Amino acid sequence: MEFLAKSRIAAVLGLIAASSVLFAQNGVPDKLQDHASIPDARHIIGQSVLAAERSLEARDRYTYVQRDQDRRLDSQGQLKSEKVDVTRMILVNGARFEQLVERNGQLPSAEEEVLGGRSTDVLQATPHPAR
Repeated sequence: MEFLAKSRIAAVLGLIAASSVLFAQNGVPDKLQDHASIPDARHIIGQSVLAAERSLEARDRYTYVQRDQDRRLDSQGQLKSEKVDVTRMILVNGARFEQLVERNGQLPSAEEEVLGGRSTDVLQATPHPAR
């Protein structure tokens, strides 16, 4: 009787060991298949390039404000100078134009206003074909 109990336990342990080996073997092809479904670097880069192109095309249809900040540091890493320009990107006859709104926290000078106004006047007077 004792022998029968030991053999049953051995059989159950053998069955568990065999099934775990079978389950492990069954999982390997699935893992390889999962790797095939992961996009490769070329696909990811291609998607990124397409998104950037769509963004560049879309900006030609919108007016937006842009902030350009230029910071210069000295050899110790301390701020030496800072230049901040805030510009409004507008469309004039289908052409994108940059209009200065603010420079270093100040409104544009009269000279900058005149220069900016001349450029838009020229663009407004020049007919551009529709895109």
